[in-house]
Amino acid sequence: TNGIPHVGVDFFDSIGTLVGSARTMPDGTFSGHVPTSAALMMLQGGSIRTSLYYVDVYWQGIHYSPLDATCRIAIGPLTAGDNPLPATPGIPLKTGGPPPPPSGCS
Repeated sequence: TNGIPHVGVDFFDSIGTLVGSARTMPDGTFSGHVPTSAALMMLQGGSIRTSLYYVDVYWQGIHYSPLDATCRIAIGPLTAGDNPLPATPGIPLKTGGPPPPPSGCS
């Protein structure tokens, strides 16, 4: 699959305070410099090209809505240094039909 460039990624601590942001590179990868208190992440819904993609994020088989400010993807705990994520977040293409309703944080 191809990565999606220029999508914003926000990182939050456990109480929902924004602690860092990143933007995907042309190949869809991203890297963020965040404190070890970062425990959650979510893609910025406003940065998703809605002409091509649904405003939906799937992560390890679970769908999330970037428009739901109370629901984030758990990524922690983090340690000092590099912390590769265990999966890659995805955004469904419109050509594949609509995604199921969000199942994360339900």
